[in-house]
Amino acid sequence: MKRVLMGLFIMLAMAPCLCFGGVDIDISESSFQATGPRTLMGTNVYVSELDDGLYSCTFQWDAEALLWRLTAYTRTGRKGSNDALYYARQLAGNWTFAYTIISVFTDRVCLDTIHTSDPNSEGGYFVSGRNQYGGVVAGCHWPEQGYFMVLDPGSIIDRVYVFTIEGNRVKTGFYQHYSHSSKKWSNTYALSGTKVPLNPIVTTGGVQKNATEFDQPHANFAIGLAAQRAALEEAEGSSMQGSENEGESPLLPFNGHMASAYDLLKAFLSH
Repeated sequence: MKRVLMGLFIMLAMAPCLCFGGVDIDISESSFQATGPRTLMGTNVYVSELDDGLYSCTFQWDAEALLWRLTAYTRTGRKGSNDALYYARQLAGNWTFAYTIISVFTDRVCLDTIHTSDPNSEGGYFVSGRNQYGGVVAGCHWPEQGYFMVLDPGSIIDRVYVFTIEGNRVKTGFYQHYSHSSKKWSNTYALSGTKVPLNPIVTTGGVQKNATEFDQPHANFAIGLAAQRAALEEAEGSSMQGSENEGESPLLPFNGHMASAYDLLKAFLSH
């Protein structure tokens, strides 16, 4: 067994990249140790299928296939200095957002295209896509402020989602909309959300927008746009005491920076 492990370590030292069970692993700056006869632990491992981060990984030996398989990983850092791409990939995916305004609303957006040529004022990349009705949406990360914003513009209201991300879900955040008729912002409503990851398109030139088709109807599609707008107008016309910032949402209410972020997203979508 010692000879096998020694041979493995020599192989790791000589090869900059290996394939562990179909997963590309960059080991040029990694260190490995055996913790048991069939387990291998690695630190500072770059897994190309995940993102541009560095990981602490656990590999299990598959004796039948005669290869190591990636079984567990924890992100420990970033590979290189392109944090903007890392956070853009965090934002990319099929999102389902939920919030309560009298009744529960569920909105779906698919963010599938990262635009690297024209970042925001803090260096974050814009990510574009479509909502469940086919309308164009966009989002971005503001690293200095520490939040993501997604804008879903409409002819009557613009929907805005502001949040932080943990894994594939909204950690904290709120929903708010802007009324074109009253030219006023609504209250903020606690936001929840989950994401199904996808492999986004990364553009380096001009703005590219994809017409994304959802694989299943929107959960609230039967309500219809008219009914949803009526509920929003009813909520906007009442004081709605107790519904503003419901749940755990330590993010500040819509502030000056977020208003500027909203304007930037509007300008991006007008390209």
